[in-house]
Amino acid sequence: MKYLANNQNKYFAILGKNPSQGARSPKLWNRVLKKLKRKERMIPIDIKKNELLKTLKKLNSDKNFLGGCIAVPYKESICKILKKNIPKNILKHQSINCLFRDKFGNLTGCNTDGLGAIFSLKKNINLKKKKILVMGLGGTGKAISASLKDIGCKNVFLTNRSSKKKVFSNVVNFKFLEWEIASCNLNNFDIIINATSVGFLNKNKAPISEKKLKLVKNKFFFDVIYQPRITRLLKITKKNNKVINGEFMNLMQAVFAFSIVTRVRDKTKILKLMSK
Repeated sequence: MKYLANNQNKYFAILGKNPSQGARSPKLWNRVLKKLKRKERMIPIDIKKNELLKTLKKLNSDKNFLGGCIAVPYKESICKILKKNIPKNILKHQSINCLFRDKFGNLTGCNTDGLGAIFSLKKNINLKKKKILVMGLGGTGKAISASLKDIGCKNVFLTNRSSKKKVFSNVVNFKFLEWEIASCNLNNFDIIINATSVGFLNKNKAPISEKKLKLVKNKFFFDVIYQPRITRLLKITKKNNKVINGEFMNLMQAVFAFSIVTRVRDKTKILKLMSK
């Protein structure tokens, strides 16, 4: 937090456990900010769990901090901390990945993960009448589930290793399946979305056993992870299924977030600059 105390310039930040170790948003945001000849820059801020509330209070009082992004694993936690400032229609989805100032100058937020995921899915597959499984109900999984609901998808099923998050299924009115049941019946779905963090920065881990994955054929796998580009999940399933990673989703959520936080409305221009 020394940077915040000494900083005299307006800035954006990505908040998380360790975004300094490879978060993509600073590169994407700073590329566009430079092209638009703006002085602000985005920085990564690593935060320990026990310092989260203290950090949010400092950022809220630091008027040079304009907003930014939230990375793993604080999308749900920060949503709870800022709940008094977050609109009810966003708060009900229990997760935010985007921070900005409201009309009173206080920090508020929304979630662009779901929008990015839908863009990525629609680019690769027709979602109409598809039977979809969302694996993992952390911040990203909740955002994707909510966005699937918003665009009218009805045949969607949710699963999570811990059944504690089963209650979220009532928010979006989708059926919850126990993890073991869902993972043993992947061939019953057209689209399988991995919204867990299993496999992130680790080429040797997958959320489901190799034995089960090798039995799945002619399905569409979407792994929201983009580091590594080919996760263990995708490596195993790509032989018999169509697969995509989270790279384009990550790009699109950044486009939406950048537009919201900076108030640059031309998303086509933002996408073009981020893609270069």
